Amino acid sequence: YEININLQLNHLDWSRLIHINQQEESPISSYLNNSKLLFERQVISLHDRNCFFLAASNIYILAYILSINRNENRLVLYSTLNGNELCSTELDIRLGNVCDMIYVDKLNHCFLVVCRQAILIYEPEQMILTNLSHIKPIDEHPFWSIAISYNTNDAFISLDSNGYIERWSIETHPNWVLIKRWNINEILQNIDQGIRMIRICEKTNQLAIVILQQNRYWRIDLYDFNLQLIRYGRELILSNDIDKFSFGCRLIILPDNETWLLTERTTHSLWYANDSIIKQIDKHVHSACLIVNNNTQQRKIVGNKTSQWSPRYSEILGSFGEPPTYVVHFCDSHLTFLQSFQVCSLFGRIRIHGYNLRPLIYYSVYNYRTNSPLSIEFISQIKYPSQQDINLFIPDMQISENIIFKINEKGGDVLLIRKEPKNDSLFIKIIREHRMYSNWFLEKYLCFQGGRWTHLDHDLHIRLIETTYETTVNPSEELITKTNHVIRRWINETTEDLPFVVLICGEKDLGKSTFTRYLINRALNHVNPVYNVSYFDCDIGQCEFTIGGCVSYSNLNSPLFGPPCSHIQSNTKPNRLLYYGLVSPQTSPVYYLQCIDKLRQLWNIDHKKNPNRSMVVINTMGWGTGLGLELLKEILCMCCPNIVIQLADNMTPSQDPNRMPDMTLEWLFNQRVFEPYRRALQMNNKRHHDYDGQLNYEYIKLQSTTAHTAHSHKQKLRPRDHRLLATWSYFFSSKLSRIYLPWSQYIHLSLLDKKDPNTLPDSLEKSIIAFCSTENIEELQQLAISINGVHHIPNHHNQIFECLGFGWIERCNNETQILEIYTPIDNLSTTNILVSGAFDIPDEFQYMFKQV
Repeated sequence: YEININLQLNHLDWSRLIHINQQEESPISSYLNNSKLLFERQVISLHDRNCFFLAASNIYILAYILSINRNENRLVLYSTLNGNELCSTELDIRLGNVCDMIYVDKLNHCFLVVCRQAILIYEPEQMILTNLSHIKPIDEHPFWSIAISYNTNDAFISLDSNGYIERWSIETHPNWVLIKRWNINEILQNIDQGIRMIRICEKTNQLAIVILQQNRYWRIDLYDFNLQLIRYGRELILSNDIDKFSFGCRLIILPDNETWLLTERTTHSLWYANDSIIKQIDKHVHSACLIVNNNTQQRKIVGNKTSQWSPRYSEILGSFGEPPTYVVHFCDSHLTFLQSFQVCSLFGRIRIHGYNLRPLIYYSVYNYRTNSPLSIEFISQIKYPSQQDINLFIPDMQISENIIFKINEKGGDVLLIRKEPKNDSLFIKIIREHRMYSNWFLEKYLCFQGGRWTHLDHDLHIRLIETTYETTVNPSEELITKTNHVIRRWINETTEDLPFVVLICGEKDLGKSTFTRYLINRALNHVNPVYNVSYFDCDIGQCEFTIGGCVSYSNLNSPLFGPPCSHIQSNTKPNRLLYYGLVSPQTSPVYYLQCIDKLRQLWNIDHKKNPNRSMVVINTMGWGTGLGLELLKEILCMCCPNIVIQLADNMTPSQDPNRMPDMTLEWLFNQRVFEPYRRALQMNNKRHHDYDGQLNYEYIKLQSTTAHTAHSHKQKLRPRDHRLLATWSYFFSSKLSRIYLPWSQYIHLSLLDKKDPNTLPDSLEKSIIAFCSTENIEELQQLAISINGVHHIPNHHNQIFECLGFGWIERCNNETQILEIYTPIDNLSTTNILVSGAFDIPDEFQYMFKQV
């Protein structure tokens, strides 16, 4: 009687659910009670209370306690971490008894409590209860049950067992909008008595309705969101021995959407059911709820549990200047602002995506919807700027004095938040009105409901949201531990002669870019005249600092707080940039490897001129099968990494032939080489052995939680979209110059096989060109052929050219043989080659430059 049951998947033959988690312990448990609540082999005492309903998140359990004898009608909140009672809230008896409760992660992580006369929102972080007062019962039909769709902005509410079902839009939560209302009698069969509960199958977007038949058998029917019948359920014999009709059946849908748990209140029984079987599991169960501790439900590269940090104590102290700079007393663990802004920490006690902000310096943060937003995190450091420093940054003496008072009283840090100057760039103005990309730069997140923060939104278009593992990037313990290990090895082992090389690999959409930025930001905390960080960008399909089709390296000294389009500025060109000309190495794989090898040689030349203890971070493409593995092996052999970090989806077996295998040393020695490249290097068997055998790296595998998430239904930008945004940013983030080049003074080289040279120079009009240079210009002039005055070399992959930047050819004047070009590059004096490749060009470029 004290401990009812602890359900775990490995105790039942639910083989179809094994894919949820491959650990020995199942992540799914059922929390049951009659007078006590079971919690993972522990008992959370309800002190003989009568619990009618349970609902749970990963960190909270909410129980509805009703006892007429004790005059109790309350909600009690428990912690799943230690089982402690956190809060007890008395309910107004005028609202009626609770008849359903659910947890809704997407609505600011709240519980919805359905009373007979009201629907309540219970926020566990604030421990407050509010009423959705504009949603009211209809006449004699009180509220009965509720279901929320995770994949759409739909909520369904049932009113009484034979009243109505309503469909509501929750897009503007908490201001729901009624879409449609159905009479329940329209969907019931002649043999039916009424309905008890509605739930939504997340995978299939179907509404499951629990129906009681007149013969006292139960049935679960499935409907679409327009209440059209999809499947008529089988009869479930749960309580047909009861004399009178009772609507005491409650439904729990398991994560595969094909199996169910049902509790039957009148018989105190728990049942398991699917299409083929129904089985009674226990006879002493009053209520139950399901907690899914499932890593695959977590968004992003960071996090293995759901959590949230509400801005409870932070406050705006005031503002100064025009446009205003807001002064925020930061007293919480996290704050997350959307859109782009600049932030300055007065006391240097905050961190963003691994980087510890130095005090009294402004940093730009770009929290667009193209990527998950980065939160501001409090860290404990003892740094105190002088009153003079504070006065230099904050001319308002009253605010300045208030800062010192607040810090002495409550601690924390003080943030200065102001408008990001690049918000006025032509790039941002264009994209915010763009037919395809405007939604990615005009936020639609639900803002934190705090009136004092609305000034930021009104004046600076900066929006505060709650910080959770579901909405923001926050590092997991595993990621922090592994990154600490990498940093320690770099600091302790590297010398000025040899760099410390970290190669990052993994398939697409597993968070390589997010992790790479985090690792770089952590490393930048240690950068000084002795230690240096270089970034090798070998992912030509989604470059970090250039437009697509390039390999480059950059010596970094500023943190990365945004997506690639925020890093690509013409005045911060990479240290070395080589233009490959395509966004995939599949067409010219040997040339791709030669470009990377050339980049490595250029880094070595530059390093010898300015030696230091360098960490080289190499980002690779997400091509994890076939030719992609052969190329990856060659890059590994070429770059000799100290550590290989692979981001992987642990839900998919590594031996799956369609997935990237583990990049261990054993794999490396067994993986076949890319023979065409080895032939180009003119290697014999002995050199093969020496070349491959010199590697001895440490292999680290990190679990990615960005793939196959519960949020995978949300639209994502494709790699081509990122390349297009990068191109927009390159040309319109800074001032453009219009230049005129006589085409007879330059060699034109095409990296495309199908480019018809006879169409020159007209085919160059309305296209992007790469400005390159070479010392072997005389040799190339001998290879060039003249076509309409253009010195042209077709499909030339024998030499690798350094790229100075890019330009847009607006017009080819055949009379004067002049190219009219728009470019953000100031100095083209060393350019002697114009290179054409496979650029991703926005359609609007055909007319945009005339308007500049």
